[in-house]
Parts: sequence; C-alpha cells; structure tokens
Amino acid sequence: MGPLKTFSLFPALLLSLLFLGEGLLCAAEQDPYIRWEYKSPPRHRNGMAGVNLFLTSSDGAPISDAFWYYRIISLENFREVNFQLPPIIISGYFEPGTNELVINSGKYILVEIMGSAILHGKRSYAQTGALLFGEGKGYQLPESNGPEPIWPSFMLIRSGETYWPQTGQSFTMIPRPDFGIGEFAAYEGTGPASGTFENGPHGRSFIPAADPKLNAQGSAASKPVYFVAPLEGGGNLSYTIYVHRNRYGGENMNLGLIIFFSGFVVTVFFLARVFYLRRALRHAAQGI
Repeated sequence: MGPLKTFSLFPALLLSLLFLGEGLLCAAEQDPYIRWEYKSPPRHRNGMAGVNLFLTSSDGAPISDAFWYYRIISLENFREVNFQLPPIIISGYFEPGTNELVINSGKYILVEIMGSAILHGKRSYAQTGALLFGEGKGYQLPESNGPEPIWPSFMLIRSGETYWPQTGQSFTMIPRPDFGIGEFAAYEGTGPASGTFENGPHGRSFIPAADPKLNAQGSAASKPVYFVAPLEGGGNLSYTIYVHRNRYGGENMNLGLIIFFSGFVVTVFFLARVFYLRRALRHAAQGI
C-alpha cells in the first residue's frame, strides 16, 4: 500500500475511533438503575397462571427501602379489556434482604407492575407488565388494598400484539407528565441494545433488531430489553420488556428467491409429470 493510500485512510480511521469512543462513553455514562427481572414460574395443575419477578439493580449493588404495587386489569379474552370492572390496586413492600414478587391469577388479566427502591443513595423506579391467562375454577380476583401510588412511569404503545412482543416491532415510551423524565435509552445484558430509534407522532420509540442467538433458541425463547430514562433530581426509571424472535421474519423473503423457488417447484412438477406419462405409455405398449 502506497503512502498516499495510507494517508487517505487515516482520517476515516480517526473518525471511526472517535465515533466508537463516543458510543463507549455514552454507554459508560449510564447510571446504575433498578429493574424487574423474570423467572419462569412453577407449573400449576389447577388452572392458575403466575409470574415470578425480582427487583434488582443493573450493577448488582444492594437496594433498600423497596416498595411495589401492581394494577390488575381484567380481560374478556387475550385481546380485549373488560371495561366494566375497575382496575384493582395491590401494594406492598419488600422485607430487608428479599426482592421476589409472585403474582398468580385464575382469570385472564393484564398486570402492570411498579417497583421503587433506593440505589446508591437515590430513589429509582422500575416498571413492567405481564399477561396471565388463568383458568382456575371458582377463582375470585382480590380486592384493592389501597389507592394507587403516584410514581414516575411510562405509558407503552407498541406496534404489535400485546401478548407476543418481538424483535422488529416498535416500542414507544410516553413519559408521565410533571415528573421530569428524560429521554430513554435501551439496554440488554451489559450494554446498549441492538436496534434503531425513531421519532413518531407519539414520541420516541425503539425497534429491537433481529438477534441470531435468539432466533436459534426457538419460538418460546425470549430476552429482556430494558428502557431506561434519567429522572430530574437523580435516579432512573426503567421499563422491562421480554421480546421473542420475530414470527413473521420468514415472510420478508427476497423477491428473486421467491421467483427462483417457484420456478424450481414448477420445473420439478413438470419433469415428474413427463416421467409419469412416459412410464405409462411404455407399460401400455408392453401390455399390447
């Protein structure tokens, strides 16, 4: 490689390093936050459905003074809300050293869950939601045990099905007003989530990118994506969503591939038909 080519590549390399450094700096500047993590619930034999959640910190640091509440919204089926029944509010707190919240239901419900705790001296908040399709005989929903706390939160708007969040769908986070909630970022594992941000009529949204590892695990597999926004005065607000692989990914085939495979199928059918006719004629001649 000549000296001129080497010199011409240097600015591009320098710009790449600057952008990389900026991305690493942004990732490093994200303060630790609290979040909801899921665990597969035990199987129930009586028609009950459940979810096991854990309120944890993103950096593994201990949390304290932790409270939680969840809102139960009754469903007509797995698509429709029962607007005749008001939401049920159940609230409580974690004993020191505990962080597990178990929710069971014998009816179809949407559960919106909030948690709050002190992390590194600042109060932060965590949010998530779950669908429970319980079919317990004789089961009655609990009664509210108090008013709903007024905490910073997001309203979630998604482009796909509520019961099957997946890569390729958009997730729009609308901050609750009057709480000074900043712009959110998306994380998975120990770093930024793979995907794209868009600005639409309802605000900022994130579209998780296809994940080959997730795709290879099967349709039932999922992974958490954490949407995190800073709060005015310190602390953070997070929203946990477990996404599956895109079930419609196979429909986005290249038109050329579709034409190729269609032609291949037609050719095979034609050759099979010719072979069958020749064989039939040969056997007919032998019979005569």
